[in-house]
Amino acid sequence: MEKYVCAARRIHPLEHVYIENTMASIDRAFELGATIVEVDISRSRDGELVLFHDAGLECRTDGVGRTWDHPLAYLQALDVGYGYTPDNGKTFPLRGQGIGKMPLLREVLATYPEKRFILDHKDETPETAELLADLLDSLGEVQQDNLYYWGPPHTLQIIQSKVPGFYRLIPEPMKMRRWMYRYMFTLGMADFPDEIDRQFLVLPIKYIRIMPGWPHRLLRKIRNAGGRLLIYVDTVSEARRIEGLPVDGIVTDHLDRIANLYQQMDVSHRFKGASR
Repeated sequence: MEKYVCAARRIHPLEHVYIENTMASIDRAFELGATIVEVDISRSRDGELVLFHDAGLECRTDGVGRTWDHPLAYLQALDVGYGYTPDNGKTFPLRGQGIGKMPLLREVLATYPEKRFILDHKDETPETAELLADLLDSLGEVQQDNLYYWGPPHTLQIIQSKVPGFYRLIPEPMKMRRWMYRYMFTLGMADFPDEIDRQFLVLPIKYIRIMPGWPHRLLRKIRNAGGRLLIYVDTVSEARRIEGLPVDGIVTDHLDRIANLYQQMDVSHRFKGASR
């Protein structure tokens, strides 16, 4: 059996009251200046796409089973903040604040028709991929172009059979590591493959000092292949380390911490504010 760790039982003391994958958290991320928000998608028993991180409900909610075991009415009556605890179950500060707040993906896209989203296909099932393909196919081309995939290749192929232009904005982690290792092991002499065209590589800030030719040669080689580079940061001090450098943007799960700083930074893309 696959080992599962309930992330809701491992949170830090609260810095805000926004629960991931809710309309309130998405609102707040865009309000703080995010240009792309990542959301997690799964499905209900009656074929609706919902925003929720896990396949199982027991970790984060007061429900049981998997999302696709239940109709939408059941899922949307749950408390999606029920299980979060920063102190091993002594307190549950978000309990009662997430009742009825599991949104439909189509409602989110209707609310933000001009915004950009990464759709994280959490359950990785063909059934959800088929539903997502149908939803994307119903949208106009302009909105389709603002939506990107995160999920396994076999389900992306299912979606692309109906919506050929849908793609991953961020490559698969194994591919990114392979390209970065090749660049590092050749001391910055290797070029990046044309495969990265239109995609964003993500480099955690702790690795930037060991990258040969950082920042200018690395950025030039990535851009010559048609890609862009984003730096992953979590804190204000990390964000300050790239202030003024010609990176293409940042990725963060803590937009609330660094929003004021990064809005002043000289970057061409303020990339992802977490929907957490």
